[in-house]
Parts: sequence; C-alpha cells; structure tokens
Amino acid sequence: MVKHSRLPAEERRQSILLAAVPLFAEFGFKGTTTRMIAASAHVSEALLYKHFPSKDAIYSELQELCCADKKEVSEKVKALEPSTSTLIYLIYYLISTIFQGDRGEDETGFQHRDLQRLMANSFLEDGVFATVFLDHNIAVWEPILMRSIEAAIASGDMIEDWLHPSARWWLGHHLAVACGLLNLPAETVIPYSFPIEDLLNHAVRFALRGMGLTDKAIATHYNPGVLALFKQNLHRQSSQ
Repeated sequence: MVKHSRLPAEERRQSILLAAVPLFAEFGFKGTTTRMIAASAHVSEALLYKHFPSKDAIYSELQELCCADKKEVSEKVKALEPSTSTLIYLIYYLISTIFQGDRGEDETGFQHRDLQRLMANSFLEDGVFATVFLDHNIAVWEPILMRSIEAAIASGDMIEDWLHPSARWWLGHHLAVACGLLNLPAETVIPYSFPIEDLLNHAVRFALRGMGLTDKAIATHYNPGVLALFKQNLHRQSSQ
C-alpha cells in the first residue's frame, strides 16, 4: 500500500502534476500510466483519481501549467515598440529560451529539458500538447514580430525579397528547436569544431542574416551582453 502524507488538496494536485512531468517527458502520453504517476507522486491510484478523473485530465492540466508563467512575458512583449532593435531582441530571446531555457526550473517547477522532451514526444504522437503550447507561447508574438519586420524593411535594415514575412521569424524558431533537440542529451551528438557555448550566438546571427537583416543593422543592434540582460529583465519583471 502506498503511504502518503496529508496535504491540502491544491498542494496534492500540484505534487501529482509535477510528478507526472518527467514521466510524460520520458515515455510520452501513451507510454505513461496512472499507476506510474501515482507511484512517482507517492500516492495511491485511488487518491490520484480523487484529484484527476483520468490521465487525459492530468495531461491537459500540464498544458495549462506549462503556459502559466509565460503569459506575463507575452504581455510585456506585445507592448514593445516595433523596430529593428525590438526584432533582434525578440529573436535572441526566442532562440536562447527555446535552445537553452533558463538553466534549471521555471516558476512552475518544470525542468527545461523535461519541457523539451514533452514537446518532442508530442511531435511524435498527436501533436496536441505542442499545438497548445505554441499557440499560447509563440504564436501570440506574431503581431509584434510582423510589425517589427515591417519597420526594419521600411528603415532599410532588412532586405525585402520573396521570403514571406511570417517565415522570416518562424524559421528562426525552428532553428532554435533543432538546436535544442540536437543538444538535449547530456553529451552533445554533434562534434562541433568550436566551443558549445558559442552555438547560441552563431544560431542567432545565422537566423538574423537569414531573415534578411543587413550587416549594418546586425552590427548596430546585436550585442549579446545587452540582449542577455534584456532577457533577464523581462523574466524579472514578469515575476514581480
């Protein structure tokens, strides 16, 4: 029989959710059972079902939990003034966050690597988790990114060609996802001929050039130290 301490209902729900994260991350939705979740949370299956009617309910609430700490950041982002510098700041933020995360747990208790694995398993299964996450955390940025692209083109900082404006920034996102997945194992699977610590800056500059930003615009606005500070301040403001 599973022994468990008495916790307030909300704390117990939270503990079950957090116990489920690494299991869904490792085994996917199909490979994870309520018995596994209950054992990881140190509760009986009967108690688990008092809080969640099904495995689907746990998975659905995990989707909401993943999005919970991102809303305030998105609101801050949407309030920014469209410009070339805003575009570069946001592309850096997206790529660095998707690729590297925040080097540990976020405010909900998630490990960034667990979130990456949840997304990867969703891609391999029905894609629902990934769709919800992207809709709430990435797609909502499109208006400010598109306006900033328009501003960059109007100012001469970006080449206007056949590339669709939406593809300019989405492909930067896809590059970050690929970098994150390729470097998800503890030991990198790519034999880079440069320090792994430099990969982020290489990826961001590659994305900015691919978007069509001019060398002059990148040289003027791309400062890794300032961009990293922008990211830290954005998270600090959203947590206050």
